[in-house]
Amino acid sequence: YQRRVRGAFSVFAFFASSILFGAPLRSSTLDLPYLSLTNHNLSHLRETLFFSVLLCLLSLLYVLFFLAPSVWWRALVQLRPSNDSERRGSILFYATVLGAWCGALVIPLDWDRP
Repeated sequence: YQRRVRGAFSVFAFFASSILFGAPLRSSTLDLPYLSLTNHNLSHLRETLFFSVLLCLLSLLYVLFFLAPSVWWRALVQLRPSNDSERRGSILFYATVLGAWCGALVIPLDWDRP
């Protein structure tokens, strides 16, 4: 049960960080005073949520299921893994996040095309 709660929290954390790093909440900023929840407006939230789930599955699935909660801080935040499984989990986490960032880096280069 606790692993499911941790997984749901990590999906929410990736979702919130995606929004903070610039994922669109709405399709248009012209109608900000009105909160119309049309299908087109919800599609951006759905895509961001699917991205968050994918990022969580790729980066944190190993860490959530194979490492103890007391190890997470040392392996992911302090960058001091003590054995091979902790090192594998931290490399997997940071490589996934870096790969997602590098993949999104080239998106503005394609804005001039329809």
